Amino acid sequence: MNPIIKYVLQFIVLILLQVLVVDQISLGYASHFIIPAVYFLFVLMLPLTVSNGVLMFLAFFIGMMVDVFKSTPGMHASAMVVLGYSRPYLLKLIEPREGFDILKSPSIYSMRKDIYFAYVGLASVMFHLWYFTVEVMRFSDFHVILLKTLCSSIISVLLIILMQYLTVKRK
Repeated sequence: MNPIIKYVLQFIVLILLQVLVVDQISLGYASHFIIPAVYFLFVLMLPLTVSNGVLMFLAFFIGMMVDVFKSTPGMHASAMVVLGYSRPYLLKLIEPREGFDILKSPSIYSMRKDIYFAYVGLASVMFHLWYFTVEVMRFSDFHVILLKTLCSSIISVLLIILMQYLTVKRK
């Protein structure tokens, strides 16, 4: 399959999955603290060879699409831009001694599992911490931001790992 078509399909599927499935899950009172996100996986799965400009544009674009559906003016876009900007540094931080295979897109099968869990976990914490900081906008509620970040990141990572096992082909 043409790589462009593959990424366009991933883009559409992740947005629809976020808006139509993940956002519709009701956890009762826990819904105040657990707000999982899976659509940021799109930025994490982009090839390692993609330029920073394209990465930032795509991160902004997918964030804006989610903002449109959720009526959150720029909150998701700003969190995605922060994640897109941070991705090269995050990859450098967790890079194994032998390096990454730059011809493969990051996935649970193309990276060592511990490295991939760290990659998704750190990205999720970064994304949610920024998102909830922008949402709350008060450092006096930093404990609430941390609680929401921790709870949402755990659920998001579990959903992303499950999605990876269900959808990514082992080579």
